[in-house]
Amino acid sequence: MRGEKNELLSWINNFVEVNNKAIDNSFEKFKSEPSNQYNLPFKNVSWYTLRKTLADNVEESKKARGCLYAVLDYNESELKELGLILNSNVHSIKKIANKIMQNAGIEFQFRFEAIMRLLLDKKKQPNVIKHS
Repeated sequence: MRGEKNELLSWINNFVEVNNKAIDNSFEKFKSEPSNQYNLPFKNVSWYTLRKTLADNVEESKKARGCLYAVLDYNESELKELGLILNSNVHSIKKIANKIMQNAGIEFQFRFEAIMRLLLDKKKQPNVIKHS
């Protein structure tokens, strides 16, 4: 029993270490962004209190975009493809993007990934996303 417990603890520690390295790598990877911000429609998401958008060159917007890139941990070509998908449906992107940014914190990643899957499914099969 003790051997199994030690083995489980060792596995958990290794898992945490690997995940911490992955998180560090994804933050490093997206510390800088191209001037076109991967063509993601950040201009459609606004900061109510700042009267700015996520596309603006203010510290809060830079941090939010950096967190979004780190959470995604996708390669650059996938980010560019996401930008094309989102820009093809500008009418609903404001709703989607605002919902993403409202759900910051622990659930941010899970909710964004669910929306990402829906958007990628929509690309494969139009009319999959239904607004509530």
